[in-house]
Amino acid sequence: MLKNLKIDSKQVPKQKTNDELIVAKSDDSEMKINQFENLPHELIGMIIGYIRDLRDRAQVARVCALFHKIVTDETAIKELNLKPFYTKITGDALINITACYSLAITKLDLSWTGFEHSSINSQSAIEGIKSLSNLEELRCRNCQSFVHDKFLSILAAHCPNLKLLDLFRCNNFSLSSLKPLKHLNYLDISQCSDVEYCTDLESEESFFKCCQQIKWFFMGRSSHHMFGSRSYGTVAELIIRDMIQNCKDIHGVNFWRQRGIGQIFPEFVKKFGPTLKYLDLEWTGLHQSPSNWDPKNFWSLLLGSCPQLEYLALTSVNMRMDDEDIANFAKYCPNLEQLDLLGVRGFSDTGLHSLLSGCKNMKFLDLSYGKTSVDTVAQLQEMYPHCDIKHVPTILNANKVVRRNRGLDPDELETEVEPIQ
Repeated sequence: MLKNLKIDSKQVPKQKTNDELIVAKSDDSEMKINQFENLPHELIGMIIGYIRDLRDRAQVARVCALFHKIVTDETAIKELNLKPFYTKITGDALINITACYSLAITKLDLSWTGFEHSSINSQSAIEGIKSLSNLEELRCRNCQSFVHDKFLSILAAHCPNLKLLDLFRCNNFSLSSLKPLKHLNYLDISQCSDVEYCTDLESEESFFKCCQQIKWFFMGRSSHHMFGSRSYGTVAELIIRDMIQNCKDIHGVNFWRQRGIGQIFPEFVKKFGPTLKYLDLEWTGLHQSPSNWDPKNFWSLLLGSCPQLEYLALTSVNMRMDDEDIANFAKYCPNLEQLDLLGVRGFSDTGLHSLLSGCKNMKFLDLSYGKTSVDTVAQLQEMYPHCDIKHVPTILNANKVVRRNRGLDPDELETEVEPIQ
């Protein structure tokens, strides 16, 4: 009787069986999967492009024929990062990958792939980069096995559009090998040893005379040996003088552990200060170097010349700062985001309040090994939650906290300091 029941002259459809439901669901899922065919392949490729890890991309390629076609397309990989696979990647694999995606790759990271026992040798590294004519960024950190003059010369010849080159902790090469890279604007040679540099700034071998577009230059703790007919003192001083003579503007520089730059430093700041955003002066020993600036006005002259500064590292510069100097950070550098004052002393809590209240964009502040107490740091962190304040206390301050937690008088430490348990 229910089978013949009609509503509005229409017969009620018969209920589907379980087998029919399963077939319908499979048809629906098939239809949903096939909807990708209706999307532009460029859009799907753009979405898949956000997957950086090669292993994940390989899994995506196994989903369906469409995904496999998009992932393996010769223009699919624009950014290739082999650093996570530095223990497994081989020279042949590097050559094959770069050959397959030679037209698309603009960013390549080979960091650690040429470190000590790596299977990528000089020949395979050279063959791997020869086909990358559109390469714009190359990172070769800790690649001592293949970074040398021949590799850099071939790189400069086959990758003329290179803009970023990271050679952190690579050894035994000459900066003259990079002269053909006219578009280079970022170079990192930090912690490199035996870097050859021409001392004759008027010579065609002068590095910055050929690479005048450099805006970011990192040379922290790198050692050099010089060649040429002229000398201006230390290599660091020579490099800075070369930059002053030939570069138009500098956005970031790292002088970590470079001694003897005090005499030329004011001239450097005078020219590049208005555009400087990143400055690392850690362990430079500016207090030991002769300078044209009055030590009493050093910080106001430095900060007043660098209004765009966003990052400043002053670890162990051994120059005192009072509250007025700290307030000048907020006065002259309101865009400051990271400030490293590790080991710097002379300012009070009032100065720190002026700094953090004036620098609204401050994200990181290092007050380690100074005279700032643990309680003050906790109070500042609560008042300025947008800034991450790092503080490793001195032994004296740390023991005061321990004694206070034990219910003892922390001031007794003035006569006797107990070891931290």
